[in-house]
Amino acid sequence: MAPDGRWVPGAPPPNERVPYRLPQVIEAVRAGQPVIVAEGEKDAEALASLGLVATTNSNGVGKWLAHYSAWLRGARVFILADNDEPGVAHAGAVADALIGVAREVKQILLPGLVWKGDVSDWLAAGGDRKSLAIVCKNAPPHRRGVRLKPSDVPLVGAGTLEPAPPGQLPALPKPERGEVTEPPPSRPVLDPAAYQ
Repeated sequence: MAPDGRWVPGAPPPNERVPYRLPQVIEAVRAGQPVIVAEGEKDAEALASLGLVATTNSNGVGKWLAHYSAWLRGARVFILADNDEPGVAHAGAVADALIGVAREVKQILLPGLVWKGDVSDWLAAGGDRKSLAIVCKNAPPHRRGVRLKPSDVPLVGAGTLEPAPPGQLPALPKPERGEVTEPPPSRPVLDPAAYQ
C-alpha cells in the first residue's frame, strides 16, 4: 500500500512499507483514539467494521519493521495476539518495539479464543466491541521482554463470550518472560512526525 492509502501491486522495499490502513491510524493518533494492532489484514478489517481503528504489518507474523512504530508515537496501542506460539511471539515483539514510543502499550489474548484462533474467529463466535473494550481496559501494561502464553487464555462465564458482570472480570493472562528480539533496523522514506 502506498503512503496515501492506494493499493500498489508488488511488494515495496522494506523501508517504504507502511502500516496497513495508515490514513486511519494517523487520524486516530492525532485524535487520541486507541489503535489496535492485529495479525493480518482480515483481522484489521473485521475490527474496522466495528468502528475501531486497526492496523497490521505486511508479510505476516514476525515482520513488524522498526519504522512502523514511529507512526504510533504517543498513541494508546492494544496488540491482539493470535492464540498460538507465533502469534504471542509476534505480539510481544510488536509491544517491545512500541515501548518508549507509544503512550500506552498492552498485548492481549482474547477470552475464550480457540487454539490458533484470531480476533476474526473471536468476533464470529460472539465477541463484540463492548467485550473487547472491557478486555483492553483491564489488560496490564506491557513490560519489555514479557510474552503471553497461548494456554493462558481465560474463559469468560461458561465458555461464552459475554462480558462478565462488573467486578467479576476474568483473570487476565499471566505474562511470561521471553527473549527480547529487536526488529530489524530500517529507515523510513516518510517522516511520521510530519503527520502528527
